[in-house]
Amino acid sequence: MSVSTKLVGAVELNQKLDRYKFLVDGRGLRWITTETAVQAKKVLLDESKRDIGSDGKMSGWRRPPRKGVRVRAGFELRSDSTAEFIPKPNGVWKVLETGRDPGISRVKRNRPARRYGRAPGKRTWSRAWDKITPDVPKWVGKANSELLRNSWK
Repeated sequence: MSVSTKLVGAVELNQKLDRYKFLVDGRGLRWITTETAVQAKKVLLDESKRDIGSDGKMSGWRRPPRKGVRVRAGFELRSDSTAEFIPKPNGVWKVLETGRDPGISRVKRNRPARRYGRAPGKRTWSRAWDKITPDVPKWVGKANSELLRNSWK
């Protein structure tokens, strides 16, 4: 961006615009993506707690030494502008999304097989993305405004 240096303060404006362009081209874009992904992760976890309770655990599922499996979500940045969301543990999110049919668990290390019941799917992951999608432009705009404000100092 080039602004005429005849204007009062044009040099300072050029410097600020160059600083902003530098920030948005590389690490700034990565920061915006990270901030947006953190907001989306919060929505994912809030939706899971809505379906399984405020403790964030599937309490009927056992995993030694504690009772219950904690439902989490994470993300990895694939590029400066792309984040991939990872359900953790994947099996729990599958059950929350689509449900499961009753059955018998596999036998492991000479332990007897266990029966488990039907679990209805609650579309947790899909419902969260239905809430996230319209909010992404707002989160990106907020992060971009903060980046612009910081480059203007």
